[in-house]
Amino acid sequence: MAKQTDPRLIQAMQAFASGQTQQAEMLCRSVLAEKKRDDLAMALLAQVCNATGKYEESMQLIRNAIAKNNKRADYHGLLADMLTTKGDFRNALDAYDKALKLQPDHHGVIAGKANTWLRLNEPNKAIKLVEPFIKKGGEDITISIVYAKALIEGGEPHDAAEVLLKHLPAKKEPIETRRTLYFVLGKAMEKAGEYNGAFEAYQEGNSQLVLTLTLA
Repeated sequence: MAKQTDPRLIQAMQAFASGQTQQAEMLCRSVLAEKKRDDLAMALLAQVCNATGKYEESMQLIRNAIAKNNKRADYHGLLADMLTTKGDFRNALDAYDKALKLQPDHHGVIAGKANTWLRLNEPNKAIKLVEPFIKKGGEDITISIVYAKALIEGGEPHDAAEVLLKHLPAKKEPIETRRTLYFVLGKAMEKAGEYNGAFEAYQEGNSQLVLTLTLA
């Protein structure tokens, strides 16, 4: 019988997606106070801690979650994201590969690995990884964002902007994702010489940041 997810963790996911990090942290910690080995609570709290700058705690939490349940691709992907943030790219790529062995079509993991290739100044490898999903259509917005970043680095800002424009206004996406979308779009338009569009995109991205700070 599958383990039932604590309703507080569902609330924590919703709070985190809307930028309410303090509320999300409180809910996760309340679950862990009662269920110390709840791997989902550990993983969610790791994500929250990483977003709020508590990097050491976030790393320990996600490692503990993986030790409890090593069959979830998203856990390995989250660890890889954190390792990329630290600049530990080799171990990040290893963690992404573990995640993709468990779930080869996990869009968030694929986007994360592509982003790591970009951090390593390998835009062609990033494009090769995500382009099949772009051509197929219906890709996650995170894949479109990293694809656009790679196109910008490859000197194709017009194409990058086109990739992102089709996702607007992205109202159902988490605030942080929308913020990133608009900033990358702004950069693409600026590089393409479309300065009015770039200004509007940056302005919208900044408004998402203000909203995040207000909600938190």
